[in-house]
Amino acid sequence: MNRQTQQTRLPATQPPARLDEAQAAELLACMKTGFPDCQWQTALDVVRHTGVVNATQLQKITNLEFVPLKRLVERWNKRCSGFPPILRKLDRSISRPGYAGRPSAIYMLDEGGAGLLRALGHDDADASSLSTDLTILHALAMSDVHLVAQACGVDITTDATLAFDGKRVLRPDHVVSISGGKKLIFEVEQAASGHTMPRIVESLGNRQDFFSRPESQSYVREVRMLVHLSRGKEFDKTLGIWRKARMSLRDQQLKFSLLAVPLLEFLDQPDWDGTGQLEWVDVFGQTSLGDSSEPQQDENIETPEKLLAYGTSSQDKAVLQALWQQFKLTAKEDESRDPEPGFFELIGLIYAASFHSSQTVFRQSAYPKTSIYLLRQYLEMHPKLYDELRKAMHYGKGTMRWNQVTIIHRMQAVINTFLRYHGWRSDGWLKVVAHTRRWEDGLGAMFDIRVVIETGRLLMEDDNDETPTNDDTAYYETALHWVFFGLFEYSAELGLGKPEYW
Repeated sequence: MNRQTQQTRLPATQPPARLDEAQAAELLACMKTGFPDCQWQTALDVVRHTGVVNATQLQKITNLEFVPLKRLVERWNKRCSGFPPILRKLDRSISRPGYAGRPSAIYMLDEGGAGLLRALGHDDADASSLSTDLTILHALAMSDVHLVAQACGVDITTDATLAFDGKRVLRPDHVVSISGGKKLIFEVEQAASGHTMPRIVESLGNRQDFFSRPESQSYVREVRMLVHLSRGKEFDKTLGIWRKARMSLRDQQLKFSLLAVPLLEFLDQPDWDGTGQLEWVDVFGQTSLGDSSEPQQDENIETPEKLLAYGTSSQDKAVLQALWQQFKLTAKEDESRDPEPGFFELIGLIYAASFHSSQTVFRQSAYPKTSIYLLRQYLEMHPKLYDELRKAMHYGKGTMRWNQVTIIHRMQAVINTFLRYHGWRSDGWLKVVAHTRRWEDGLGAMFDIRVVIETGRLLMEDDNDETPTNDDTAYYETALHWVFFGLFEYSAELGLGKPEYW
C-alpha cells in the first residue's frame, strides 16, 4: 500500500447514507429470516462497543474456522443487498504488537450493521469512522478485553462516559464491577514516546480531577493499564514516559495509583481485581495512596518562564513543563553523530509542542511559537550545527542570481547540512528532498520539502523492538517536514537570518 504523508491532500470519502427506521426494520427482518441462529447479532453486540473486530475475535464468537467464517460474513453482507454492508473488511492488514504470524483480517462496523443495532435498541450506534492504524489497534485491544470479560462472566462497560463536576466527562476504555459493589477502571494503552507526552499529561490530569470529585466514591482509587506491548525494553520505556508525565502533577498529592501489565499477559490470565498471579507494575512506585513522596526527576530541570508564557491555562503549563523535561533529556549536547532513532524522537517532540492532538483545532492552527522556541533552543545547544546552517543558508548572498533551480539547490544544501550533522543522508532509507510544488500536490508553498521514511525499522533501537505502525512513520514524516520547512519559514525567529531567496 502506498502511504501518503500529510504534505499530500487525500481525496475525501463520502460515508454511506444513514438508514432510516423503516429501512433498518426491513433489514432486521431480512437478517432474522435468513440467519435465525442470530450469530450476526452476537457479533454486532461485541463490535458495537468499539466499531472494530478482527477475524480471530469473530472466530471466538462464531466457533468457526477462518474460511467458513469469511464465507459467513460474505453471506451476511450479501443478505444486505440494496443496503450498506454489515461489516466492511479493512483494505489493509495491521500487525499487532506481541502477536506472531500473519495479521488477522479486520472488519469495521458499516452502516448496515449500525442500522441493525439501532433497530435492536442501540440508538447511538454509528458506522465506524476509525481510519488510522493506532486507533484501530486500540479498538481491537478493547474488543479483546470485552470478549474476555464476557467469557469470564464479568460485568463490564466498554467505552462509556462518566459524568462528573457538572459538565465534565471521563471516557475510560472499560469499567468493571468487582466485589463489594466497587468499580474499577481499565485502560488500554499503546507504546508511548516523547511526542505522546501531551496526551498522557492530559489523561493524568483528567483522572486526577475525577478521583478528586464525589462521583468517584464508588470506584477503586486506581487505574489498571493494559499496555499493548510485550514486557521488555519498549514496555519499560513506555512506563518511563508515564512517570515523567507524572511530574506535571508534582504539586498535587496523587489521588489514584496506576498499575500496568502487558495486554497479552492479561488476556491469557485475566485478573480483574488484583488477586490473581499477574505481576502488575506500580507505575508511580507509591507505597500507598497516602504517600505524598514525589517521583524523582532524572535531573533538576527548571522550565523557562518564556516557555511557560505560551501556556494559557494550568493544563497548558503542565504540558509545557513535561515537554521541556523530556526535551532536555533528549536533546543532549553530546549527541552521537551516528544515525539513531533518538533523532526522530527529538524531532517529534519539537513538533508536538505546537501540534499535539490533545489541543483544539484553533490551537493547532495558531502560529507555532512553542515549537519554534524548542527548535531554537536545540540549535543554540549545538553551536556547530547552528553555524553550519547559517553558512549553508546564506552562501553566495548578494552575488547569486536566484531562480527555481538555484533555490531548490540551496534548500537541499541546508537540508543535507542538518542531516549530515546527525549522521544521516537524504537519499537512503530516509529521503528528504526539496522540490517545487506541482498542481496535483494540492495547496502549499511553491517551494516545499518531501519527506519519506521508507521503513519503520529506522525508528527501532534494535530488532527486538515492536515494529512501528504506519501512523508512527507518518507522524515522524510530518514532524520532519515541519522542522526542515521551518528552517526557512521561521529562519528569522530561529536566529538564522532571513535568506534573500525566501
